[in-house]
Amino acid sequence: MPIVSVVIPTYQYAGFVGEAIDSVLAQTYTDYELILVDDGSTDGTREVVAAAYGNQIKYIYQDNRGLAAARNTGIRASKGEYLSFIDADDVWLPNKLELEVEFLDTHPSVSMVCSNYTYFGSRGRQKKTGFEGVPLAFGYGQKEIFFHNPISASAVLIKKLCFEKVGDFDESMIQCEDLDMWLRIAAHFEIDYINTPLSKYRFHERNMHLKPEGCIRGFRTMRIKWIQKIPLNKVELKTLRNRFHRSYPHWIGWFLGNSTPPETRELCREYIRLYPYDPFAYVFWLLTFLPSLFTRSLISYLRKMKHSLMRKSSDN
Repeated sequence: MPIVSVVIPTYQYAGFVGEAIDSVLAQTYTDYELILVDDGSTDGTREVVAAAYGNQIKYIYQDNRGLAAARNTGIRASKGEYLSFIDADDVWLPNKLELEVEFLDTHPSVSMVCSNYTYFGSRGRQKKTGFEGVPLAFGYGQKEIFFHNPISASAVLIKKLCFEKVGDFDESMIQCEDLDMWLRIAAHFEIDYINTPLSKYRFHERNMHLKPEGCIRGFRTMRIKWIQKIPLNKVELKTLRNRFHRSYPHWIGWFLGNSTPPETRELCREYIRLYPYDPFAYVFWLLTFLPSLFTRSLISYLRKMKHSLMRKSSDN
């Protein structure tokens, strides 16, 4: 039985997946199995994998069901004591598994370890590493993850018993399913951190975080799901409430130009329920009844007004 099960979920990444596989096969730690879950690709991924790697990996094909479902399929097929994930467009440094396995073996109270990571690819980035500017303490609990989540799914090693306790990735979530999982694990197990970049996150034009609708729905669903579950003090609740307050105009602005009026109105009704004394919530709701071409220029103006008012309010 392998000690580590490595799961690569992929969809339409035939041009990238070979680099991810090669980075796993180049690991200095070798007691692992490699499972690739093809989530319905039609771009030749199967042929690329079969021609280059043969029986070096376990290849599983399924109909397209999303990233969370692909990871879950890999978890169910795994035999290792530890689980590690690498997205098909990312790569690992050669000592990634060695250092993370050593950390869990020498820290028996820790059930999940996350390492730092760097960036590469065709698009620019603002930070040198994923954890740059993130306040860290011994251990990494729910509050830290909830407010400052820099954890990359390609930079973790997790004891399989965690999934036996908390269940699968939430397949109903378009995005933020990984953050939801880290919070669920942190509710029952200790998480820690290695301050060494052991993987590389690729920036490119198809990154999931560039899809506004998925980001908005995932972030909103995850925050609403967890806000009542994490014990927050008054300052933390106020901070979170202010973050939501700033986010809703941005979300609704995108929905007004890119989604249907009923969906946008539902988001506006949620905004009104949370902030009934904010006049802009009602203005946005009224805008859903107007032609989208008219609303775009008006939204830009309203955003500027709102930011100006919020700055004045904070100064006072």
